[in-house]
Amino acid sequence: MWAIYLQFDEIADGRPVNILNMSDEFTRDAPSHKRSLLNHPAGTMAVFDQIHELRGAPHLLCVIDRPRFITDTLHNLCQEQHIQASYSESGL
Repeated sequence: MWAIYLQFDEIADGRPVNILNMSDEFTRDAPSHKRSLLNHPAGTMAVFDQIHELRGAPHLLCVIDRPRFITDTLHNLCQEQHIQASYSESGL
């Protein structure tokens, strides 16, 4: 099972900064801690694709903080790759 969590903050001048955390919940390995000043679903998908290419697809993808993060692209990817997806709010 992989878990994806996107943290939001802003730097001193008010620009948003996002940190994408992705972890393998079985091995406790964290293959991604990417930082970005932009919030682009395409960037998240690029990271997912890179890790998927190296490790293969997870059987379960747990997406935390869904309302601010989940995109149709990720949902479609899970359906196409036969990945079970689980969505939860932060802190649950």
